[in-house]
Amino acid sequence: MIEKTNELLPLGSIVLLEEGMQKLIIVGRGAIYTDKETGEDKFADY
Repeated sequence: MIEKTNELLPLGSIVLLEEGMQKLIIVGRGAIYTDKETGEDKFADY
């Protein structure tokens, strides 16, 4: 089942990625991290 939406999932949601073997839980969003390859700050939805 593939659902595509523009809404963010609530914290605590359990998801299974396409072709995934393990479930993931959403524990935060709006993370900013430094890309190791480019050294640039990146933004991630989750």
